[in-house]
Amino acid sequence: GGTFVVLEIVEDGPWWYSVCVCGRGVQAESEVYFCQFCNIHVTNVTPRFRMKVLVEDSTGMSIFVLFDHEASYLLKKTCA
Repeated sequence: GGTFVVLEIVEDGPWWYSVCVCGRGVQAESEVYFCQFCNIHVTNVTPRFRMKVLVEDSTGMSIFVLFDHEASYLLKKTCA
């Protein structure tokens, strides 16, 4: 492990996605969502972080995707 710097948040689409109570991503269908894992339509969804960040270290730069746990830790707040 070395030192790295988060240079910026890459604005490429939304910073969040919706999940079912089972924790899996859902697909929007009109005014409801469909969870393929549960095989049901749901209306009660929770937002979760999915952020792209540009990171630099001594070897170069790269884009990383931070999901809910990592983004919540860095931002000190939940997506909701």
